Amino acid sequence: GLIGALLVAGQPGVVSAATQPAIDVLAGLARISLVQTLLHDEASRAARTRAAILDTISHEFRTPITVILGFTELYEEGVLGPIASDQQHEALGAIHRNTYRLLRLVDGLLDLARIESGEIELHTGAVRLGPCLQEALLPFEQLIISQQLTFEPLSETLPRVWADPQWLRRAVAGMLIFALEIAPAEILHFHARSSDSEVVTLELALAETIIPSTAQAGMFGAAPEDGGIWRGSALARLGLELSRRTLELLGGRLRIEQGAGGARLVAELRTAE
Repeated sequence: GLIGALLVAGQPGVVSAATQPAIDVLAGLARISLVQTLLHDEASRAARTRAAILDTISHEFRTPITVILGFTELYEEGVLGPIASDQQHEALGAIHRNTYRLLRLVDGLLDLARIESGEIELHTGAVRLGPCLQEALLPFEQLIISQQLTFEPLSETLPRVWADPQWLRRAVAGMLIFALEIAPAEILHFHARSSDSEVVTLELALAETIIPSTAQAGMFGAAPEDGGIWRGSALARLGLELSRRTLELLGGRLRIEQGAGGARLVAELRTAE
């Protein structure tokens, strides 16, 4: 069908044989531009529709998950009566862990849907990394207690970073979700440093954890064919992708480094000073 038309007006005979090729080129460029505009509009509509569907489905999942978590915690705390045996206690613990894991998956999908829709309004400013990290760990409090994790506080002398606190917490949570899925939980360690006046680096060390180069090359998005750590780790990939996309929104970036002592997730953030 007709995409567009280029009308050249003037006196009869003004378009000579010599200028006709140039006019044809302009008409071709105009057609390409119109096609690209149409394709972009269609892609934008499809992305918004997909994000809206994912948002609705995720919210429908989140409601019953929250109810299950709430009643499980009430049973574990003895509010709804005593737990009669160790087997029941272990069963409740398994329900809580796996339901909370599903909740992290749903929340991650919701955040990615919001990012892909392009409708996020950032409220950026100077943020202290230490308190923000502590707040990011709060949703993992039960897991941290049950697995006896410890995190040393970050230095208060670090320069402040330029970020939206809410989305910075999401980026940190994504790093932690990835780490908890692939690394022995008791040997996670956060460390931050300022290598120059423009960048603060936040590292999450995964001691004794090896991430093959093939997995590193395809760590964002689809899993590589040889799988490795990625087999069955949809939540790990989601956490990593969420962290990467969020950091890019904030003008930073995320990478994986492999050293002699294990792997490291490295997030780079712009300083605000």
